[in-house]
Amino acid sequence: MTVEGEQWLADVGFGWQGPLEPVPLRDGARVDQDGWTFGIAVEDDGTHVLRSLRSTGWMDVYAFSPQEYQPGDFTVLNHYSSSHPQSRFLGQVVAQRPGADVRRSLLRETLSLVSADGSVEERIVTAEELAATLEDEFGIELDTGEREGLERLQAAGA
Repeated sequence: MTVEGEQWLADVGFGWQGPLEPVPLRDGARVDQDGWTFGIAVEDDGTHVLRSLRSTGWMDVYAFSPQEYQPGDFTVLNHYSSSHPQSRFLGQVVAQRPGADVRRSLLRETLSLVSADGSVEERIVTAEELAATLEDEFGIELDTGEREGLERLQAAGA
């Protein structure tokens, strides 16, 4: 997006490791967001890299080339993430909750809690713990049918 002549990266769909607020889309930009630091690097070929500063140094989050997209491009991208057989979001439990102090992710049976100071906690969530974990850690309340379906999926180890 462009605001008052300056381009900004605002990625509302990336997930738990991305910035929660827009980042200036220029080489060398660096922003602090509640203890999380993000930056932009532009490589020689024009590729933009969103980076996150961790206790071990800068980590590349993702890279992209600025280009114009058409409506059909979004249809294809949506299909790949939501219904393509190779999508990493199908057939498994995926929940993410970014936050100022702690960022949470549940991928399959692994719950990850990452703090702004770089510390990481991980634990395995059993099928029996799944509904309570989704409610306590992510604020997701499930009805009986949803709970049973996810518990079957979790127990199957998909």
